[in-house]
Amino acid sequence: MTDIQVENRPLEPFVSGQRGKGAGAVGGPSFWRRVWKSPLHDYPVRDRILKQYLRLAPRSSVLELGPGSGFTAFCMSCRMQNVTLVDIASHTIEDLREQLGSLGNVYCIHGDTTQPGFGDDLAGRFDVAYGMDVFEFIPKPAECVKNLVKTLRPGGQLFLTFPNFGPPKCHGVTYFYEREDLDRILRDAGLREWSVFSVRLNSYAQRIFGIFHEWPLSIYRKLRTEPKGVPQTYEATWAFANRGRLRRYRGLLHLYWEFIDLLIALGGPAFVLRSTTDGIISRQLVIVGRK
Repeated sequence: MTDIQVENRPLEPFVSGQRGKGAGAVGGPSFWRRVWKSPLHDYPVRDRILKQYLRLAPRSSVLELGPGSGFTAFCMSCRMQNVTLVDIASHTIEDLREQLGSLGNVYCIHGDTTQPGFGDDLAGRFDVAYGMDVFEFIPKPAECVKNLVKTLRPGGQLFLTFPNFGPPKCHGVTYFYEREDLDRILRDAGLREWSVFSVRLNSYAQRIFGIFHEWPLSIYRKLRTEPKGVPQTYEATWAFANRGRLRRYRGLLHLYWEFIDLLIALGGPAFVLRSTTDGIISRQLVIVGRK
């Protein structure tokens, strides 16, 4: 196993290369398309990890595991050859098809990445397979990683982020106390090199995010009726259940997210590397691997 070198990179677009035409263009949705045309979404702070630590070539084919609201795929579709979304929740997939179907290069699959045979029809089709803060909800992580790697072309990249917290902070079912356990899964899946590292918001971004996002939402959450337990799929969340009512305020919400994003951008790269010398538990982990 070769450990991929990772640096704190300046904030960059999702892809590198020259501006072109069509889905592979380096551009991306304009400000007003993000505000008025993108799927209803929360502030996508985790997407800044993608922007800093994942390098994508123009016109790549990408697979997203657990796409949630579909906002990341909406942005990717302007730059990639095609974007394929996979989710175990049927209602989420139906909603994504309704929200993103008009884009023309976004495809939605209802499937379970932990099941034997998943990915047989997708083998070797993708340059990148990624999942943002979804790995902790996967009950069989080894099977999931093996199936994702199967869908990659030779040299393709696997990119996963997830909060690696054990009980009682863990909201999902998967976490790792030892780096060796995670390395074993990545090696057995067929990756030839990988890196596991930890990131955190820098102090400025953390303050902005806390004041303008977490604090207002904490007040609102006290006023609303929360679903019982911790949702394990996006369709079980309060936001998905109330999406019809919330979409009336989509423009205003998205404008506010753009305001937060602008403030965070003023502080430079939002995420910085965090030491894992004392272990990987209780860390926001990032996995970058190459087949």
